[in-house]
Amino acid sequence: MMGEEIHQSSFEVKEPESEKMKCFKKIEYDVPDVGKVVEELNVELTKIIKDKPKEETVALHKVFINGDLVREVDFINNKVLKSESRFEPWSFLHIDQSTFQQMRDNAIAFQS
Repeated sequence: MMGEEIHQSSFEVKEPESEKMKCFKKIEYDVPDVGKVVEELNVELTKIIKDKPKEETVALHKVFINGDLVREVDFINNKVLKSESRFEPWSFLHIDQSTFQQMRDNAIAFQS
């Protein structure tokens, strides 16, 4: 898509009790009759090493239109935390569950 900007970053943090992998993706683009859209996906994988080993994942998708937060979705629980109905059905969004799955899989591969 013309005029689209994509920013991605990943980093790993190792601590005595845990290992964290954080991934971030940001896409900026314009949609006619909607405005400037910024989508952000933050994925954080945490491996707890100490005591009872376990893994936790957090994935939040945020959508800003013209600078205002208009949608927030927890991709792990598939739960909409905030959504402004005037922009539904959200068919113009680029980030979805498959984007999250790909980021998570890449983070897991990076940790191995």
